[in-house]
Amino acid sequence: MKRMLAAAVTTFLLTGCSSPTSESANACSVDPAKRSAEVVTQPEVAEVSESASNVDLHVTSTLEERVRLTVRFGGRLALDIEMPGTASECSHQPVYQYAYRLPLGQATVTATTDQGQHETTTLTVDGGKGWVVVQVQDGFPLQLETWESQPQWG
Repeated sequence: MKRMLAAAVTTFLLTGCSSPTSESANACSVDPAKRSAEVVTQPEVAEVSESASNVDLHVTSTLEERVRLTVRFGGRLALDIEMPGTASECSHQPVYQYAYRLPLGQATVTATTDQGQHETTTLTVDGGKGWVVVQVQDGFPLQLETWESQPQWG
């Protein structure tokens, strides 16, 4: 009888681990490895290692549905991805990070979504490191900013 009870409890606990609750925990994960963005088109601007980059690109979305985002540096495609949607009950979204080595000088940065949002800004690439942050948010215009210090997420 004790073995049957132990087996029933073990079965209940194991099936509970694969319940929708654990799936929704993954749906709210801020780990981009668990909620990956899919590359739609191969970029013209190659990614480099974080240590070799002079420009880092951070992108995130608060939309519940998938959204396609393209980012161009000086008219050349650097990123074309489809980010997964984020459930409304999630308090944070994953931040997808990409690293590039751009030539020194001024670069026009353009971000566009498949929902008709479009934003452009100018990035000054100098001897230090710069950051470009793109945020797609429900009910707000596309946010595209350049930063001189690393964003602190979370």
